[in-house]
Amino acid sequence: MIEQIIKDRKFKNLMEAHAKAVIEYLLSKQITFSILCNVGLVEFNPPLPESITSSFRPLTLFVLAGYTFESIELDHHNLYFEAGFGAQNLGSFVTVPLYSILQIILQDSNNIQDSTLFVNLTAGNDSFEVNLEDEEGVKSSMEALLSNPENQRFKK
Repeated sequence: MIEQIIKDRKFKNLMEAHAKAVIEYLLSKQITFSILCNVGLVEFNPPLPESITSSFRPLTLFVLAGYTFESIELDHHNLYFEAGFGAQNLGSFVTVPLYSILQIILQDSNNIQDSTLFVNLTAGNDSFEVNLEDEEGVKSSMEALLSNPENQRFKK
């Protein structure tokens, strides 16, 4: 069942909207944060050299603080920021699809460990489908309702 939910486009949209709302809140309060995301879905412009991207793990942590935090932009589907990478601090504009963010993490200077503020189960997916079972369920429920002659008045 969980597999169907995390591949459902409506659930992806829900997670995307939730991630956006959490990020908007953090930005409005000027709270720096990190994101753990599916780096295979992230775009870098200009592209980073292989020597840097080869060190990325499938789930990569980006710390959004300082200039990177100040450069953040957000739309309905993506988080954008500028960051420096590697020993030479190569600059790149990063585009992160909101649904690819697995976690939003707060660094707490009073605690040894960080705090996870948001978790997204759809982050590992790169394709989504409409859950046909839901459509079938609605269809069969309607058929059951209309099979009773007294309910024919609901038919339009």
